[in-house]
Amino acid sequence: MDIRYYRELLVEWCKHINEVNEERHISSLHLGVLESHLIRKINNEKGVLLCANYPDYKRLGSEDNYTSEYSCVVYIVEKVPSGSMKDEQELMHYAEIEKMMRILVLFLEKNTWCCPPCTLRAKQLKVEWEYDVFGGFNGQSLSFKLEEFSDD
Repeated sequence: MDIRYYRELLVEWCKHINEVNEERHISSLHLGVLESHLIRKINNEKGVLLCANYPDYKRLGSEDNYTSEYSCVVYIVEKVPSGSMKDEQELMHYAEIEKMMRILVLFLEKNTWCCPPCTLRAKQLKVEWEYDVFGGFNGQSLSFKLEEFSDD
């Protein structure tokens, strides 16, 4: 999978979340190789962000019949200064992020993407809560595999 195509997928996923969720929207998308790379990129960003890693991959199978598995991690986060929210405010904030993540998870579970001559599908989805990542952001992360298989 070409990294530029992956970025296009992420843009599509952000657009889908924003179309479905009426309360909050993803304000920007950021890709990074490492956590330190993302910290530098999003330090002064406002609003809800979708951040993603550049996916690593492994090839499985033989020359005649192979698949590639891309290890992906996507974060939906917002900068929240430590101690700035009371318990109920914090709970409501996490609930808003959780709603956006559920929209993304359902979208990934229901769709495949064609990038000829291959097709991609998401599998092994795992959502985790995040606190104070990337220098002060809270939200959720989604780790998953994008499986690429030949259309032949």
